[in-house]
Amino acid sequence: MIKAQSKILVFALAAILTVPAIGQKKPLTHDVYDSWKAIGGITLSNNGQWLSYTISPQEGNNFVEVKSTDGTKTFKYDNVAANRFTDDNKFFIATLTPSREENKEATDKKVPADKRPKNKLLILNLQTGQSNILERITSFSMAAEASDWILYRAEPPIKEEEKKEDKPPLTDSQEKEPAKQEEKKEEKKMTGHGSGNEVVLHQLSTGKEIKIANVGLQQWNKAGTMFFYQATPETLTGHGLLVLDLKTEKTTPSSKGSHNTEP
Repeated sequence: MIKAQSKILVFALAAILTVPAIGQKKPLTHDVYDSWKAIGGITLSNNGQWLSYTISPQEGNNFVEVKSTDGTKTFKYDNVAANRFTDDNKFFIATLTPSREENKEATDKKVPADKRPKNKLLILNLQTGQSNILERITSFSMAAEASDWILYRAEPPIKEEEKKEDKPPLTDSQEKEPAKQEEKKEEKKMTGHGSGNEVVLHQLSTGKEIKIANVGLQQWNKAGTMFFYQATPETLTGHGLLVLDLKTEKTTPSSKGSHNTEP
């Protein structure tokens, strides 16, 4: 009984102490504005057991909290962009962007574009609480009802600095080489497109990855078990629309491009 009365007294004192603060209007200054935070991007998992939301302060970097709806678990990550839960409620996937401070430092130091801070890919296992962060990832995509496979694009590798070496003067024949090289470039353009990018299909349950080079247009089926893509290799052969069955991991042609037809 005494403990109960003590708790009531504490709450009563707290309420009394807060009354003057409520009655007094604090002047609105820039310091007050900077302390305000906005909440948005609220997403609920399919089973209703997980909630994610973004907190954006007036000053500073945003952060995302992934919280169990029973209040027992909370995960916090800074600078989160695109994010979503998998359809089976087992994973939370998100793009982590560089902070303002990192970007400013790279700009001030005139860091080359390929060496500047890049996006990362967060894969949070909601069952174990373990997170896996993949470095230098541009973006990711998932099917409408994806559970086990996601797609991401990686940044090109950092270019190695070329060592300058003292070279002897060019001979007449060597001076003509640039013209020949230009001719070879023109010939290469005629051999094929090679305009696609490399994509990586990542299996969430195992961590297994399938890399596919020279991908143009692409599309998932609704369940995320079939991946359709346009192959655009540099050679004359191999162009067309292909389909990868992720259950068997076999690729078959859906249709052939004009370059596959023998003259």
